[in-house]
Amino acid sequence: NDSEYHVMPEVGDWCELVFDAPPESVNTKRTIFLETSGYYLIHFDEVGPPRLQALKDFEDTPGAAVRYSFKKYMEFMRNWQNRN
Repeated sequence: NDSEYHVMPEVGDWCELVFDAPPESVNTKRTIFLETSGYYLIHFDEVGPPRLQALKDFEDTPGAAVRYSFKKYMEFMRNWQNRN
């Protein structure tokens, strides 16, 4: 861990990592894994009352937070694609 971070402060920021893989051995197949670490800050809408039921669902229902995040991501991507 080098304690260096690639900061992406704006929604929609992205990066592409390119690196050379070690040479392949003859007559073998391989898979390359990249291990990363880091953190992110959640961008909540700061308008309207708290959505307490959504928070309760996140806590009580396995996978609810992931499904909600995926739905919001898909909405973001549709809006972003329509702008570009």
